[in-house]
Amino acid sequence: MLRKRKFLIGGGLLMVAVAVLIFNGVRSSAMYWYTPAELKTQGAAAYDKNLRVAGRVDTGSVQQDNPNMTTSFTITYQGESLPIFYKGVMPAGFKEDIDVTIDGKLEPSGVFQASRILTKCPSKYVPEEHQDTTAKGEGS
Repeated sequence: MLRKRKFLIGGGLLMVAVAVLIFNGVRSSAMYWYTPAELKTQGAAAYDKNLRVAGRVDTGSVQQDNPNMTTSFTITYQGESLPIFYKGVMPAGFKEDIDVTIDGKLEPSGVFQASRILTKCPSKYVPEEHQDTTAKGEGS
């Protein structure tokens, strides 16, 4: 009886340990995204931490230096803006006036140093307007 009780207690402790490890792994991989206002509220506590921020790319704010592969732009969410700096290849869907989610670190200067940029896909496919290239009136 004592041996069975030890086995049950040991098995229960093992199951609790596995559950704690799974919970911590899921929690750390599910990174919450911040708004520019939330980052500003955190102040120095947000510096040099891996963070995720979301917002809309401001029209007219994108400045690209193609030879150096750097891009700077500003995002805005609910009236609060945040300058972004990124070095690397931009995602194919990146353009002005789209929603983006950005991983990186906030610097004391207030500039968010991006390490990864994710663009939001449109919820509805809207094809670009194409010129009609067929010859009209020929052979009819």
